[in-house]
Amino acid sequence: MPTSLDLIHSATRGDTQAFRALVEQNQRMVYAVAFRFVRNAEDAEDITQEVFIRVWRNLHSYRPEQGQLSTWLYRITTNCCLDFERSLPRNAGKGFRDLNTIQQWRTQDDADRHVDSEEFNSWVIMAAQTLPPKQRMVFILRDMEGLTPEEVGGAIGMSAGQIKSNLFHARQKISTVLKIVFQIK
Repeated sequence: MPTSLDLIHSATRGDTQAFRALVEQNQRMVYAVAFRFVRNAEDAEDITQEVFIRVWRNLHSYRPEQGQLSTWLYRITTNCCLDFERSLPRNAGKGFRDLNTIQQWRTQDDADRHVDSEEFNSWVIMAAQTLPPKQRMVFILRDMEGLTPEEVGGAIGMSAGQIKSNLFHARQKISTVLKIVFQIK
């Protein structure tokens, strides 16, 4: 099986099958980040497609000595997600990010039942939607994708201090939202 580097070299020489294989190897990861950011399957698919269009156009500029392919892909995905966020009308999704709306998500029936880990993860992802875009992306990459601070910095272009600060504030806000949703004091 060819390595990602072999596929990149072949794709830069015009081998579309190599590029297809590269897409297939990385598509799930790109889609997961996009979906966690936008919380909409159709938008996540559009972002994923835009990521790989940008990858195709810029494949010649990828330099393995500057970082792993995954870091480069995370950077492109991050940029596409932030571009998507900026392209939305100013008030689009504002109600979704309102804490009062978040309180209403949880019905009285829900208050009495056990929450499994998958459902809890869904609540965390919804709570992340209340974050400003950069905090949301740092949270998604660090806490949900499990990237190291160095990898997050490479993907987003932030210093370690900026990552720490954004992550701290993101976690605090998500904690506040989850306490409201689950009625914890």
